[in-house]
Amino acid sequence: MLKQSVVEQAVQLVHRERMLLPRLGTIKLYFLLSKELQAMKVGRDKFFDILRANHLLIMPKKHITKPRCRITVLENTQILLRRWRLANRNKYGYPILPTSAKEKNRVI
Repeated sequence: MLKQSVVEQAVQLVHRERMLLPRLGTIKLYFLLSKELQAMKVGRDKFFDILRANHLLIMPKKHITKPRCRITVLENTQILLRRWRLANRNKYGYPILPTSAKEKNRVI
């Protein structure tokens, strides 16, 4: 167990640094405050334990991916349907019609 004064001093140091940089992580905080922490005889693992006990650990942000293409789903299906129609033409440029009843009932 650490002394209460050491824990309070470490928490005050963290609050002082996070006033300037609110989302500063624990590892960078440790290296910024290494001289003060070594004087208090607080190592990296103890520092992590102090921050965890005081709910001062920073959770990583969730990355939200943005779509790179601005085409909507409806526009995209229309483009695909147009490409399919162009691809399914005979040598004279007319669309290929289904010949059997099975092909007529098939949904594209």
